[in-house]
Amino acid sequence: MRVNPKVIFSVVKKYAPSILSGMAVAGVGLTGWLSYRAARKSDPEKTFKEQWKIYIPAGIAGAGTIACIVGSNWIHLNREASLIGAVSFYKAMVKEYEDYEDEMLERFGDAGLKVNNERMPEDPKTISRNLKIRIWEPYTKQWFESSQQEILWAELTANKMLQQKGEVTLNDVLKLYSDKNIKIKKAGDTLGWSYDDEVFTEGSSYYYAGAWIDMCPQFVEVNGEWRFQMEYGMNPNDLSYIDRS
Repeated sequence: MRVNPKVIFSVVKKYAPSILSGMAVAGVGLTGWLSYRAARKSDPEKTFKEQWKIYIPAGIAGAGTIACIVGSNWIHLNREASLIGAVSFYKAMVKEYEDYEDEMLERFGDAGLKVNNERMPEDPKTISRNLKIRIWEPYTKQWFESSQQEILWAELTANKMLQQKGEVTLNDVLKLYSDKNIKIKKAGDTLGWSYDDEVFTEGSSYYYAGAWIDMCPQFVEVNGEWRFQMEYGMNPNDLSYIDRS
């Protein structure tokens, strides 16, 4: 059986805290056993200075155990800080969306509402962020309806899934929307975002545990017609090449 070092490294990287915690538990037991064995070998009539060498294995095991505990805590705290940062970024983004809403409605209100078959109220500012608009998803080539609030919720949830699983497919994202007319297509199973994808991790402006999937519908002109189209800060890539064996 051929071993792929890249796959092994990816698995170790993803489950590093659990692996180090398990090694620490084993290290505690090993340290105790080695200390007991060294104590039985020691001569009560000799000083520690004369027989310190028999305690070297126990000392090494103890130091390794401490290193595993420190390493596990360090990785866990870094990933937690990354997730907290992601949530903070989400909150800031919500505020930015709220500030941008008036400008967007004033700029594209008439055309945008016509595209989405909505009726324009006298005051554009009365349109709620819960108003659902018709959006074109370019990768699975289908229309779906969603509100600004739902898109933001889907974005945060998708990024939490990315943090936990290390990978999110386009179908995983589409399932987060409430529109029952969304079709889960085969292409969406292989397109997505993964920490094993160098294009995503290197192209993202965030480091490993904090890489972020932006989702924002843009008002674009396609073949002479204006429509809302879902755009992603980092486009989903084909993940079928990734070896998960």
